[in-house]
Amino acid sequence: MPTECELVSDELAELVAGDSAAIARHADHLAGCDDCRDARYEATRLAELLAGAGADHVPAPDLLERVLAAAAAAPQVSPSATLPGMAPAAPAAVVAAPAPVAAAAAPVAAAAPPPSTEALSHAETIPQLPAVMLPTAAAPVQSQTQPQAPAPSASQRARLAPVPIDRARTRSRVWLAVGAAAALAAGGTGLYLATRGDDAPGGSSGRTLADGSIGTLQNIERAAADKADGISVRINGAWQPLRRGGALPAGAELRTDAFTRAQLALADGTKLVLDHHTELALDPAEPRQLRLTTGRLVADVAHVADRPASIATPMGRIDVLGTRFSVTATDALTAVQVVRGTVALSDRQGKREEVRAGEEGLIEGASISVSAAPGLHREVEWSELGRPQAADDAAAGLGQLRAYKPGEKRDRDWNLALARHDVKVRIVGPVARTEITEAFRNDSDQQLEGVYQFPLPADAQIDGLQLDVAGGFEAGAFVDKQRAAKIWRGVIDKATPKRIDQPLTQEIIWVDGSWRDPAMLDWKRGGRFELRIFPIPAKGQRTIKLSYTQIVTPRGPWRQYIYPLPHSKDGSTVADQFTADVEVRGAAPGLVRAAGYDLKADPKRQDATALAFSQTGFVPRGDLVIDYRAADGDAELRAWTFGGGAAAAPDEKLAEKKNVGIDPAVVAAQRTVAADVRPTAVLALRPSLPRWRESRPRDYAIVIDASQSMVGERYARASKLVSTIVDEMDRRDRFTVLACDS
Repeated sequence: MPTECELVSDELAELVAGDSAAIARHADHLAGCDDCRDARYEATRLAELLAGAGADHVPAPDLLERVLAAAAAAPQVSPSATLPGMAPAAPAAVVAAPAPVAAAAAPVAAAAPPPSTEALSHAETIPQLPAVMLPTAAAPVQSQTQPQAPAPSASQRARLAPVPIDRARTRSRVWLAVGAAAALAAGGTGLYLATRGDDAPGGSSGRTLADGSIGTLQNIERAAADKADGISVRINGAWQPLRRGGALPAGAELRTDAFTRAQLALADGTKLVLDHHTELALDPAEPRQLRLTTGRLVADVAHVADRPASIATPMGRIDVLGTRFSVTATDALTAVQVVRGTVALSDRQGKREEVRAGEEGLIEGASISVSAAPGLHREVEWSELGRPQAADDAAAGLGQLRAYKPGEKRDRDWNLALARHDVKVRIVGPVARTEITEAFRNDSDQQLEGVYQFPLPADAQIDGLQLDVAGGFEAGAFVDKQRAAKIWRGVIDKATPKRIDQPLTQEIIWVDGSWRDPAMLDWKRGGRFELRIFPIPAKGQRTIKLSYTQIVTPRGPWRQYIYPLPHSKDGSTVADQFTADVEVRGAAPGLVRAAGYDLKADPKRQDATALAFSQTGFVPRGDLVIDYRAADGDAELRAWTFGGGAAAAPDEKLAEKKNVGIDPAVVAAQRTVAADVRPTAVLALRPSLPRWRESRPRDYAIVIDASQSMVGERYARASKLVSTIVDEMDRRDRFTVLACDS
């Protein structure tokens, strides 16, 4: 039986090509095998280099004419002519009448000069090409003079003309990627003066581009398949569609619809990314003065001396130096999260607070608050438009579904669909429980085994798995991972048609009894889980339920729950039916809001703030976000009480089975927890600590392991990490990169 490394080697071409099925098959092995990961990395780099081979070659302008002329002027080779070492061609069956022979033989032409052995550079032109002379047998000469070769016709030129390769030369986002790599051994120190943009070496003081516009629309991502524009610009009082590459006129007013995200590049090097339902206006006289009426944007503002930048919102104003931050604006709230640099946040009464990197500032009513903001990377992650998604990454929230016939070693594209996706969220104080119900439909004529991969939020704990069986739901039990895999293979082995003499290639465990519709939930790595379901009947469907709990992230006096969903870049990610049902208890009245989707309040439920959403043909367009302010949210200490008896006891019938891998200690612990009906309390402590107000330039030393053990993908990842770290530094910071080799 081949090893995992041999299987990876056999499918190396598919892995390099990004085949999702091959990547899914080998993802776990690649995560733990350095050799296979390096082999994949080196093969990918080789493919990239080969794809660009010769792209910088510049042919001579008259190369085509000289090649055609040389080919036409070359003497005709006799059919009997042979190359050295080749046997003469056999005589033809039919011989034409011989042509008259001239009385006098023509003088033998002088031998052509041998071709030069010196290689020409790509920039040099090719000198006169010598005629190619093949050694031939003696042949009758028909004329003392050769006719002049005709010039190539226009049709020949059009057909034979080489196609130039127009390879755009773009600068790296930061020169550190090359400069620091070249200086690794010396460990040199450099000032971080790199631009944050891709086009200019630094912030430009000009207000317009060469065509008179103030910027361009660089990129669009639209979570729909309707090919609509999604972003509009107001010109002369009328809204017009703006397409990728389109110019931004002075004083542009822009808006995006519910499905579109857009990236703008201004003439000064500033980058703006607009989220859904965002309205933005740029000042006609100074494009660095913006007004965000509603929505969300991420700004990477270039520093330009004597040209301050600012963003006005309905609740206040944000004054900016060269920095990167996210802004959300509504009629009642302005929130800014600073990733790099510093901004000044002012309300309508003139009160002013500085917000530094790693902090969040809020203008709410007549107050301004500034607090630490953990997990800021999520606030700006959505703005990286055009970033390729790793082929082995399951879609957040919806997951990734594959299916194959029992016993198959190779995946194939079976026609499985996500028929229904229901999300039920119950939030009580700082604790949220999420229950996901998924129905998979098999439209094929084959009984299939399904593999469903999905990632959980980083702080979530899975607490339940149920599978539909005979009209109801059967709860799962905790089993040792290796033993569960052997039991699963035993079930699949019994369902796989095979010859009697077919040997077993893997260890299995067969447990006697009724094995109806098994499912196995397997933790893979990080927050990634894999669920195996069998069978998915032909022309039928299966339904599962998963549930997990998590602590809701505090955001100053607010808390923010996020149900992660992907942003379908082409509208191809679809669920036939999607519903969301949210209940929030412990929130201040009227201070629960949803973002990302149009959730409607349910007035029938009076004991909680209830929100609901339903859509057929659902295309995800980013996370579902629930913000709520707890009652007495500014208090340093808050408490919530929970009634006892909520924990579920183990399935007694399953617990009594022998030799199925159930750990008695786990069953006993479940019984103990379920029997404890005492109420519980949750305390949330939010002490009022002084803010860190020191802001000064810093020096950083970054050490990279450059030893032989880092060759390949590991060194490439380390170099990329260094570039990312330096890219997020303050522009006043200094750094040194040290390469250490043992």
